[in-house]
Amino acid sequence: MDIKQCPVCGSPMEQKGADMQYAFYRCVSCGHEQAVSLGDDPNAAYALRKRDLISRLNEGMVDWRVTGWEQLHKDLADFISRYDAAQLDIQLQIGLVACLTKGFNTLDGDTYKKCKVIFKTTEKTYKMHLKALKAQMDPGLYESVTDYKKSRAKYKVCRNQYRNTKIMWKAVFILLKRFVPLGI
Repeated sequence: MDIKQCPVCGSPMEQKGADMQYAFYRCVSCGHEQAVSLGDDPNAAYALRKRDLISRLNEGMVDWRVTGWEQLHKDLADFISRYDAAQLDIQLQIGLVACLTKGFNTLDGDTYKKCKVIFKTTEKTYKMHLKALKAQMDPGLYESVTDYKKSRAKYKVCRNQYRNTKIMWKAVFILLKRFVPLGI
């Protein structure tokens, strides 16, 4: 998204939302809020579609058992492939992981392999965003980094549960092999 300049203090403004007619911006320094007509905003289609996908993801997290994760995954993948900016959006990338794990609730061997690749790439982008935030190059990244941290923590819990279960079963089989004679 283009970062608009605050008409009051000249600082960058970040987009806080959008509806069907306006995109809403807030100054990161003075707090001035401004609504921009979507007809004037060149990224209106991108903003509306992203907002829709993020809200569908959030709704899916709440009621993860009835959400159509496969369709949401297809929609996210399609959106990311259409927009260059979406390929570096960590909220959307972790959204792919959320879809694969059904809202960070289920994980199996195949899903783990897919998520591992996506998460590794997303983690690199996350670290780039953190460096940009520390250098104060792009204050508009703050919201996406904050959302990513929450989703990242949920994924790590799901991943660690999967890994721990896998390790536990390996340990059980190793112990069984030692104590149960093979000739029975």
